[in-house]
Amino acid sequence: MSFNRVEALPDYACVDVIIDGHEDWDSATDVIVEMIELAEARGWSRILIDFTRVNLRVALVEAPEIAKFFDSFVNHPMTLAIVLPVADTDRVIIGAFASALHYLGHAVSVLHSDADRMAWLAGSEPRRANG
Repeated sequence: MSFNRVEALPDYACVDVIIDGHEDWDSATDVIVEMIELAEARGWSRILIDFTRVNLRVALVEAPEIAKFFDSFVNHPMTLAIVLPVADTDRVIIGAFASALHYLGHAVSVLHSDADRMAWLAGSEPRRANG
C-alpha cells in the first residue's frame, strides 16, 4: 500500500511529491497523473520527487517504461529533482527511471541531502506567484 503525497509549493513554483510505502506499476501511474495535472494546472515545470521511504515493487526493466509514461503526459520538458530511496535495489531502479527521463529530454537532478533539496527549490528558475 502506498501513502503518497502530492502538493503544490507556490513559493517555489514546484510540485512536491513524496512516494511512501509500496509502489507498483498501478500506483506509479496514478501518482504520475496527479503530479503532472497539478504542475500543468499551475503552469509549472518543476517537480521534486522524494523516494526516500519507497518500497518498490517495480522491476528494473520497467523503469524506462514508467519514464515514457511520465513523458507522454507532459506538454513540455520538465525540470525534476529526485531524492533516491534508501534501499540499494530501489536506488538502482529509480536511477534508471531518472536516466530515462533525462534521455527523454527532461532536466533531472539527483539530490543527496536536505541541503541539496533546499538549494534546488531555491534554484535559478524564475518563480511564479500564480500558484
